[in-house]
Amino acid sequence: MNIAVVGGGTRCAQLLQLIPQHTFKGIHPNIVAVADINKNAPGFVLAKEKGIFTTANYNDFFAMAGINMIIELTGRMDIYNDILRKKKDSVRAISTSTAQLFWEIARVSTKQKKTSQELLEAKALYKTMINELIQEDVLVIGHDYRIIDVNNTVLNRLGLKKEEVIGKYCYEITHRQSFPCTGEKHPCPLIETMETIEPSQTTHVHRDKDDKEIYYSISTYPLIEDGDIIGVIEMSRDITKEINVQKAMMQQEKLASIGRLSAGVAHEINNPLTTILTTSMLLQEDIPSDDPMYAELETIANETLRCRKIVTSLLDFARQTKPNKKPNDINNIVTESVLLTQKQVAFKDVEVLKDLTRLPLAIKLLKSR
Repeated sequence: MNIAVVGGGTRCAQLLQLIPQHTFKGIHPNIVAVADINKNAPGFVLAKEKGIFTTANYNDFFAMAGINMIIELTGRMDIYNDILRKKKDSVRAISTSTAQLFWEIARVSTKQKKTSQELLEAKALYKTMINELIQEDVLVIGHDYRIIDVNNTVLNRLGLKKEEVIGKYCYEITHRQSFPCTGEKHPCPLIETMETIEPSQTTHVHRDKDDKEIYYSISTYPLIEDGDIIGVIEMSRDITKEINVQKAMMQQEKLASIGRLSAGVAHEINNPLTTILTTSMLLQEDIPSDDPMYAELETIANETLRCRKIVTSLLDFARQTKPNKKPNDINNIVTESVLLTQKQVAFKDVEVLKDLTRLPLAIKLLKSR
């Protein structure tokens, strides 16, 4: 497993010294890159001495091939979130507290080599880390899907007590269902980790205490004892906000596409409308104004102009122009509306009575109030 480290301070130096001294089973971590803006940082200097690639910009990591994990050691959530956004899907990202948690659990797993005092210290550190230092959801799950341990973050989110969770199946607690997760849409990372003895990552939809859907990024890591995998450590992070932002961006892109489509359609419609308008006006010139056909042609011309206004509105929408407010004659609006609907209402034996003389008076009365 090739690891890139963001932050070349004291913790990075400790990590560079710790990994060669620690016996790992199932994985073989190797730090291949370190980033820090301070070239005099102890971890940065030590990495250079060891011949490890160093850089002042952690963005260089995203173009590097062969990196499997990025560990963020600056303690800054903005940098950690930036790494999560920019990294490849195949690359995992964890904070220093998460990495240290796994190492301490490994210490507890090799209890036959530890004194009672060392075991008590390791267990105390483990509980402190999962309940205070790590704000993500942490579950320790056995190979039979039963929950062995859980941190306070999960308990607070679900509104449950620890005794109500320990011993229950993980899918009962997180998904409110009576069977393990399966299928392409809900793959079980526990099964993959148990089979491959490698970390696994996926996205699931969990439910909180109010039964609301929450999107979670789930990572599982093998828990090994005496060379055998006995379960997994599951880390879950709420990514609902990120998902909602992505959905909003997709919706904006759809609206932008509709705007571009509207502009293209509007230009295409304008051409036949111009032909209809011109033809109706030319025919009017050859017909007396008292001829019944003259009024019909007038309607055609007016409705064509109305269509052109609609097309113009579509173009304005596509260009995101500001609406232009201006005074209008209500009598004209009513007249145009009646002309537009008179054919439809006639088919339903409805008679429309139009009285425009009262409209100006009504407006004056409203203004006087």
